[in-house]
Amino acid sequence: MGAYQEVLAALGVDLSRDEYIEHWIRNGEGVATYIEKRRLPLVAAEVRATKAARYREMIRAEAEAMPEALPFLRRIQGQRRLALGSSSIRGDIDVVLEKIAARYFFEVVVSANDVERLKPAPDIFMRASELLVVEPCHCVVVEDAQKGVEAAYRAGMKCIAVPNEFTLNDDFSRARAVVSSLAEVTVEFIDGLG
Repeated sequence: MGAYQEVLAALGVDLSRDEYIEHWIRNGEGVATYIEKRRLPLVAAEVRATKAARYREMIRAEAEAMPEALPFLRRIQGQRRLALGSSSIRGDIDVVLEKIAARYFFEVVVSANDVERLKPAPDIFMRASELLVVEPCHCVVVEDAQKGVEAAYRAGMKCIAVPNEFTLNDDFSRARAVVSSLAEVTVEFIDGLG
């Protein structure tokens, strides 16, 4: 959020927290549709490129793993195969995984570069399933946003929702379970999803 707010502010556009949450996080839309909806005299590719550079600077300086994410990954690794499916571009994912030292947990990483449609479409999760050679019905997705839960549902996968400060008011009704922390998610919990 901060990177887009900074870049757009420099161009004279005020992007509120609520607007960002609704447009990018809840709806899964990008800067091109934001520019179009607001009828801004901006070029999406230029804004996106400037934002990407600023975002990576911010990640390298201050990124932290989601609370309990690394203990969760350590608990699950070796017990279940792990894939990461994100609507972010590959370069951004790589910067984050490097910063939090988490790349080695994942057998497969699927990004926006690997599919035609992003979440809430199921493409990212379906591609991860294909690469793992695991049927979707045997996959369990851990998600923090409504668009990801919807993508998992459309892919025919079980989903555990872990809301964050930006997604607390999202609709997680399609998740098999909603937890307040990844600390609650164990292999036994996953197996109990049915």
